Amino acid sequence: MNPRQSLLVVAILLLTITTGYALTGTALEGIQENDILVHQLLIQTVQGCNLTCENGGSCVSNGISSYCICPYGVIGNFCEYRWDQFDACSSMPCMNYGSCISTNNSYYCVCPSGTTGYRCEMNETTSSNTSCFLRPCENGGTCYAYLNSSYCSCPYGTSGNFCEYRWDQFDACSSMPCMNYGSCISSNNSYYCVCPSGTTGYRCEINQTVSDPCSYSPCLNRGTCVPMGSEAFCICPSQASGRYCEYGSLDPCDSSPCLNNGTCIARDEIFVCACPRGTLGQRCETKVPITCNDSPCMNGGTCYQGDHSYTCICPGIYDGQDCERINFSKQCPLDCSPGQCVITGNSKHPYLCSCNGTYYPERCSGK
Repeated sequence: MNPRQSLLVVAILLLTITTGYALTGTALEGIQENDILVHQLLIQTVQGCNLTCENGGSCVSNGISSYCICPYGVIGNFCEYRWDQFDACSSMPCMNYGSCISTNNSYYCVCPSGTTGYRCEMNETTSSNTSCFLRPCENGGTCYAYLNSSYCSCPYGTSGNFCEYRWDQFDACSSMPCMNYGSCISSNNSYYCVCPSGTTGYRCEINQTVSDPCSYSPCLNRGTCVPMGSEAFCICPSQASGRYCEYGSLDPCDSSPCLNNGTCIARDEIFVCACPRGTLGQRCETKVPITCNDSPCMNGGTCYQGDHSYTCICPGIYDGQDCERINFSKQCPLDCSPGQCVITGNSKHPYLCSCNGTYYPERCSGK
């Protein structure tokens, strides 16, 4: 096919894509039959998207099958489900009889006494904090007791059961993130894709024949997408950068929202507070009185009720207000012979003598 015929075929293809009508008659003279078949196949690929995508979704065809690209906040094969139509508590996510509260398309759990955690999955009365002592979390991770085991909450940039893996130790291209046969290039603990002709986007996910490049929601970290012809440009918030706002993150825990020594845990774009004993609420803002009836003493500790508070008598190597910690370095300084010196964890009387089931502040003999 000579150059003139090539130009004519391109004109036919562009006209067909733009208007939906193909040229006929003398305009096709001099074009080989195989050339026409090739361009008919291309035209079919462009026009072969026959799905009805709901809620602003865009239909895309790859010539073999069609699928819907859904905007942020919408899911489903046909973008038929919107997040704001779901009750996040419908799946009963809270464990151990915790109460589920729906909020902002998410939920949080109000945990009964003796449990804590995002889903009330942690049993505060177990001795699983021993696991935290024997196998602590690495790279700044925080260890939490979980039933008869423990787990690590890892800071941004780390992963693994014990936060032992750092992202800067991985090849970002190992997961083959680039679509449509794009080439992946590792760069500064991240990656970028070199896209083949006819595709664009951070992962080469955008077919340039689609009119709105922002329909794929390419901007990350709450970036705002602005279409410029066939390209999508992102306006990033102050904490993010990069062409698609892919560098940095919006950590909801940066503002220290948890009160009363609560521990903030980031869950995507929301935060959850792990509240210490004696507090509850979404931000651990409510203090509740604790008595010996609540069994606050852990690890076999004995509870003694005072007028306005309680005291835990801790056995062996345990200490802390609720006998929640293991402290191998402490030794009882009292001479309690023939009884036993115990660590209370109470600031007023940190040590007591246990004498035949009765406790004394200094010694057993000469009481």
